[in-house]
Amino acid sequence: MSEDEKEPSGSDAAENESASEKEKAAAPEPTKPSSPWPSARKSSAPKAVDVAPAVPAAAAAAGERPKAAWGKPLDRFDRAWTKLDARLCAAVLIADAVTLVFWVSLKAMSATGTGGAGRVYRCLVTALVLGLATHFFTRKRSDKHEAITTGAVFVGIALGSRFG
Repeated sequence: MSEDEKEPSGSDAAENESASEKEKAAAPEPTKPSSPWPSARKSSAPKAVDVAPAVPAAAAAAGERPKAAWGKPLDRFDRAWTKLDARLCAAVLIADAVTLVFWVSLKAMSATGTGGAGRVYRCLVTALVLGLATHFFTRKRSDKHEAITTGAVFVGIALGSRFG
């Protein structure tokens, strides 16, 4: 029998048991998680350490071409152009919406008579103007600010129906 195959003597076994008991005592006891959800529990296993590969970066990225220094100004220009393009698209969409609102407003104001879209438009615009004016004049001066502003909106609706 070789040395490795021999069973440990009594003193060696006792030392091994006491060493494992010390390791268990040194290990912190897991605390109760603050949440019952598994995602809130922290892993007690040690985190794996990422080891950098021994292969050089150039060889690892054999499928990719290295970026050239002369491409940086082109990349900056492309990013700036994309930013400008996005802002111009937003400005055009906003201008289109404002134009449509202005066109509908002119069309409604040009409609005369006591009925139809012209009357509704005049009521809404008068109520909006009187309500905003009253709101700005009474917001810090009166305790009944909301009631006064609501009354001004209804007066605007009544006055708007009289115009035209």
